[in-house]
Amino acid sequence: MGRETLTSERVLVTIILRVFVAAALFSASGCAPGLGTTFDVSTVETVSVSSGRALTGVRVKYETFTDDRTDKTAAVIDGRRIEPEQDTAAAAQRIVEAQFRESGIRRGLFEGTIVRGSLLEWRIDITPGFPSTTMRAVAKIRLEIMPSAESPTSATPVYSARYSGIVEEKHPIGSTERIQRAFARALAEAAAEALQDERFVKEMQGRSTGSAPQFPQR
Repeated sequence: MGRETLTSERVLVTIILRVFVAAALFSASGCAPGLGTTFDVSTVETVSVSSGRALTGVRVKYETFTDDRTDKTAAVIDGRRIEPEQDTAAAAQRIVEAQFRESGIRRGLFEGTIVRGSLLEWRIDITPGFPSTTMRAVAKIRLEIMPSAESPTSATPVYSARYSGIVEEKHPIGSTERIQRAFARALAEAAAEALQDERFVKEMQGRSTGSAPQFPQR
């Protein structure tokens, strides 16, 4: 009985040690995504817009977005900074256009409201851990509605505003795909915020139809 008890205790200790080591390895690497030296920012995501504004038929001509970020880092994983793999401003513009299309806005070839955009911030911070990996993505953009090219003040925005989006998630395993989608959704949230800005929406609607709305001077 003594030997059997001792053997059982040894087996139990071995099992506990194996579980502990497995948990430690999972915490150190299993929850951590396999991000390399660059971060793919080409994923396009959209989010639902609760305002339900009627934007079907509105046409927009987009000027090329600019990258005005002070920090060019796209992702930070456990303190390690990772640069974007693609043109970040172009990636942001694709998401804005996709989000606008979800609300019925179409790209105008020859006429439409002129929208100019700049990327102010876009980053995701990943903290691997056990039992879950924490992700926090932040995006900030400036969208400007421009007058027609024939206007004497064509270089001055008719309306300019900043919009932001934040996505926070926790997952048992922070895969690269989940990180890329959270990163893209933060930008989509910023674009969706613009579509809930009454002044921005009315300017788009009015200029798309050729009758710019009138607002009281502040």
